Amino acid sequence: MSPTTSATSTLAPLPGVTAFTDRRFYLVGGWAAIIGALVYIVQPIIVFTFFPPTESTDPRAIFDDVASMQAKAWTGPVEVALFTAIGAAIIVLAVAVGRLLAERASLGAIWPRVTTSLGIISGAGWFFAAAVGAALRSSVGAALAETGADQVMQRAVIQGVNIMVTAGLMLAVIAFGGWLIGFIVLGKRGALIGWPLVIVSALMLCAVLSAALPTVPPLGVLLLIPFLLVLGIAFLTKARTARR
Repeated sequence: MSPTTSATSTLAPLPGVTAFTDRRFYLVGGWAAIIGALVYIVQPIIVFTFFPPTESTDPRAIFDDVASMQAKAWTGPVEVALFTAIGAAIIVLAVAVGRLLAERASLGAIWPRVTTSLGIISGAGWFFAAAVGAALRSSVGAALAETGADQVMQRAVIQGVNIMVTAGLMLAVIAFGGWLIGFIVLGKRGALIGWPLVIVSALMLCAVLSAALPTVPPLGVLLLIPFLLVLGIAFLTKARTARR
């Protein structure tokens, strides 16, 4: 076997991989990315609309006490639904991309699985943030006022829970950064994506890493919204021409 033949064979898809297989995973990943972006855009709209910075005596806390939290109890289920949907969308996207990467024989078996695992961990971070937020607004969280804690103590506890929510989001951000690295490197090597999407993904990686820096407001993670939209549209477009 000549070197040229060997190199060509390693770039070929695995046996059993068809044009339908590629298109299916591009479609699944594309729609997951778009749905995730559309869901995520609702969250900052709710925050800036219903929780203006001047409403709280502490600009770093959304609620001052249990009473102010219960006054907007509807935000609890909404936040849980949004974070859960975002996490699910990212997991579906990661699995779809992982299947596309796994079909490229030249990429081996380990690194596509590592990349997929990081995407799943990122989605799990969103689930964790949703669970902690739900616990704060549960009957157990509401009972904080019955412990005799004054407003200052209640605000401290609520802020502590907010830190745990942020911890979940930081887990999601850091793991998504790792997924982006795998997506960029393996996606380019496996001809899954071209240079335009590589550049967009690299810019998103910088934004993700900046969001994880200490003392820096994690506003960079909001760029996940346009990134997922671009990625979703690119994948849906790719699905129309995949392996034809």
